[in-house]
Amino acid sequence: MLSDVSTYLAAQGITCTVILDRMVPRPVNVIMLEDRTNPKPDHTYDRQLIKFMGLTITVRSANYTTAEALMSSVFTALDMAQFTSAGGTRYIKIEAEGSMNRIPVDFAGVGLEQYYTVWIAD
Repeated sequence: MLSDVSTYLAAQGITCTVILDRMVPRPVNVIMLEDRTNPKPDHTYDRQLIKFMGLTITVRSANYTTAEALMSSVFTALDMAQFTSAGGTRYIKIEAEGSMNRIPVDFAGVGLEQYYTVWIAD
């Protein structure tokens, strides 16, 4: 799922470095995609099994304005990802949970984090 989301973001014109699973010290402007625990049990709708997966997106930048703009562009791109196929998987939607949170980072900069629920048709 992480590589599918990364590919989708690149196709939507998000040109920032995207890394999977673990934050690296460089570059400064970076988006990290990370799996998180399944937020909801699987569900059947109209005889279609829907799986729910958790996704955490963390944006790191040198200043808050840049980090917020980058997180907003990620949010907009994922909000449009309804009924999208990637890597042989059908994604029904990628839904943000709550608002983005400011988090501490390992250098003099800004980190923002946003949780998502990914709906997958099985």
